Amino acid sequence: MTSGMYLMNTNARPVPRVTLGIFDYLPLGFTKNRLEIKGGISQAYLNDDRGVKKNSAADVLLHEKFAYARLGNTKVQPYAGLVHSALFGGTRPNGAKIPVDFPATFMAKGSTTVGGGEETNAAGAHMGLWDFGFDWKADFGNAHFYWQKPFGDASGLKLYNFYNKDYIIGAVINPKALNWLTGISFEVFRTDHQSGYGIPDPLYPTDYDGHSAGSIIWMDDIEHDFDDFMSKIFGETNTGWTKDEVQRYLEIELDEGHLYGGRDDYMNNGMYYSGWTYYGANMGSPLNHTAEIFSKYAPGSVFNDQGIFLNNRVNGVNVGAQGNLSGQVSYRTKLTYTNNKGAYAEEFKHRYSWERTENYFFSDDKNQFCTMLELVWQTPWMKGLQMNTMLAFDFGELYQSAGMNISVRYSPEF
Repeated sequence: MTSGMYLMNTNARPVPRVTLGIFDYLPLGFTKNRLEIKGGISQAYLNDDRGVKKNSAADVLLHEKFAYARLGNTKVQPYAGLVHSALFGGTRPNGAKIPVDFPATFMAKGSTTVGGGEETNAAGAHMGLWDFGFDWKADFGNAHFYWQKPFGDASGLKLYNFYNKDYIIGAVINPKALNWLTGISFEVFRTDHQSGYGIPDPLYPTDYDGHSAGSIIWMDDIEHDFDDFMSKIFGETNTGWTKDEVQRYLEIELDEGHLYGGRDDYMNNGMYYSGWTYYGANMGSPLNHTAEIFSKYAPGSVFNDQGIFLNNRVNGVNVGAQGNLSGQVSYRTKLTYTNNKGAYAEEFKHRYSWERTENYFFSDDKNQFCTMLELVWQTPWMKGLQMNTMLAFDFGELYQSAGMNISVRYSPEF
């Protein structure tokens, strides 16, 4: 009844993978069952056609893991969890192999084996999700409340620095006494911040007469003489510069006053053009739109093609309900409203640019509604035989679309 998990969703076809884990909460006896845990680790192989772009790669590997802990032996069970997904390895269109450093990818650490930008950032492409909430076993039924925070880099992972302002907050309630309403959900989400408008890293001025022109300024690499640094690079004659003062100067002069570390660009990555897709379909939230989907409702629009997701800054509300209309007919329905803002890499010429894209499709936010109604009939003449009808109608400033799905399902019991 929800909009689905932001990561590890079921929109794309199943990925060939091997997974080991504890998938249902396991009480720990030595804590007298006061603590329950679950978790898993998965290794997958993306064997689809991932296109031919300057930053595309084929035969990409996918590493995913999750870990959760929950309070046991109580009606209200708070929990906390962390989900991690990473793309690594693969082959470039020119045949060059991307080195694999699995321990560095596993820990999201830099790697000299992979080299380049991965030496100072992290080996591979990374997405993650914090998941907090609680389960409540009440007299009226069962309830599940959750607060999730997706992130695309270390700045979003560290909740204490307040860079991460995105969230998915929701509740799913399953009443016991209402046959006509066996479940109801409400969800609000925001994924448009992505650590803010600031560019990811400060760059040396392109007119700087030195070998570092145009490259990243790593604050930790600046020798302790900040006065000398500011004089050589920016011609500042003031003295007594501190590290914090230099950082703020860079933010004001080079980043239009924003904090560095922004434009996370969820589900996209500079090394892997196809990002978190498989056979062109999103492996995460279906509300993020790929270039193929974008071309359907905005034909002829010019885009920078920096990554496969051209609309990943999405806010909205989702409501859902399910129940029984009779002893043999059940229903499920959902309504989703989204406010769509495109992607940072499309709004600007590229991730390190403040030059805006001309005639950008999402210069004004685009609002959209998605609706769905599903009816399931358990046939009286054969146990396990179902007739399903699903109707959908989407409308708004992106596109108008209607669809129907009629299916027959037989699930024998042994």
